[in-house]
Amino acid sequence: MQADFSIHVQKLADDIGRELDAADIWQCFESCYLPRPTDRYVLVDYEEHGPVGQRLFVGRVAIDGEARSLSGRGNGLISGVVAALEETGGSVLDVVDYQEHAIGRGANAQAAAYVECRTIDGRTVFGAGIDPDVATASVQALLSAANNAR
Repeated sequence: MQADFSIHVQKLADDIGRELDAADIWQCFESCYLPRPTDRYVLVDYEEHGPVGQRLFVGRVAIDGEARSLSGRGNGLISGVVAALEETGGSVLDVVDYQEHAIGRGANAQAAAYVECRTIDGRTVFGAGIDPDVATASVQALLSAANNAR
């Protein structure tokens, strides 16, 4: 993701013609990787159930502004979301890497999740999500990658 992001940062610096500050870089990251209300895929809500190794993702996702119910089965939440996207005719993604970490400390900490995915045509796309709940941040990261796969 760092190599991909550096391309966006360099383009921004070239476009505005000055040295970037932290706010510029953060805004660039947000626009490249974090979910936006105008994206094709926007998480409304979701549930996850089922036994270990056979998890079922059931969610409502706004697709092109229309809330739709999606479901997908996988060995965990992430593979369930990937299966749900495939079932809707959306992006076919292969998750290559997944990382998460806390932002802050204690009860008010946020979770950040990052995914690197490969599309069916071999392109690499990235996504990120930030939420108080790590599972929700993960779902947001996958939807972000799906949006970037378009």
